Amino acid sequence: MNKSELDMLWVLVSAVLVLLMQGGFLCFESGMTRTKNAINVAMKNVIDLTLAVVLFWLVGFGLMFGVDYAGIVGWSGFLPDVGAGDPWLATFFVFQTMFCATAATIVAGAIAERTRFDAYIFITVLVTGFIYPVFGHWAWGGAHGGGAGWLATRGFVDFAGSTVVHSVGGWVALAAVIVVGPRRDRFIDGEPQTVPPSNLPLCMLGLLLFFVGWIGFNGGSTWHRREHDPRRYRWRHDRFDRTPRDRAENGSGDGADRGRTCGTRRDHRGLSCSRCDAGRIHRRDRCGNDDRLRSNPAGAADR
Repeated sequence: MNKSELDMLWVLVSAVLVLLMQGGFLCFESGMTRTKNAINVAMKNVIDLTLAVVLFWLVGFGLMFGVDYAGIVGWSGFLPDVGAGDPWLATFFVFQTMFCATAATIVAGAIAERTRFDAYIFITVLVTGFIYPVFGHWAWGGAHGGGAGWLATRGFVDFAGSTVVHSVGGWVALAAVIVVGPRRDRFIDGEPQTVPPSNLPLCMLGLLLFFVGWIGFNGGSTWHRREHDPRRYRWRHDRFDRTPRDRAENGSGDGADRGRTCGTRRDHRGLSCSRCDAGRIHRRDRCGNDDRLRSNPAGAADR
């Protein structure tokens, strides 16, 4: 697949922006947990990135983007030559690896403070080496010429990872939560108790890093669209520009809602960060197709 140097530079810059989200997850999750567990959560975010890079190179890339087998899985392209081979292959690999790492690190926050480190490593290996690549092949398998998976052939669209990245990470996290159960003292006599964050400024720093990272999520995902359309860079700018605007609108709306509940038993400043982030995740799947009129009500409904 022929790509210009400008295309490759764009995707690499976007990959770096997505990498910043790993720092965002580290700050956000360790800030939302209690002080005694903060370093454990932070280390989990470091280890899942390193494991994702190694495992996605060993097996994940081939399972996700290799020659299609029955629409279920790829079966070639393992251990891709990203050193001295095709520069576009190296660029594509780096960008997709960041997506894989993001899917894995979602689980760390969901089961924070109640999972052994070795158990989390096992979950990360399972996600990055098998679950994410296989589901990714179903939706994005034809992105590198290996043949489309069964979901893509039926018209499934996920422009920038709402399902492939965030939903997969979320479903794995849900399964893990069901197995490990709630935190100790999270419920007393059936009533949920607030677990106070240890460092809200650190948590909010993580949220700001998410703001930056999302630009890479949306912007980098334009690499394969309208390759021969001279207007593609304008179209690319539209996707790039929509991310911070949507994020700011959702955050200001949540701030107003928090102001109404301040001082009540619903008040929890940490939830402001979580809700501000959650409303934007669903926009990754069809942000390349929705117009401005449809995108704002959709984000408001998610909040």
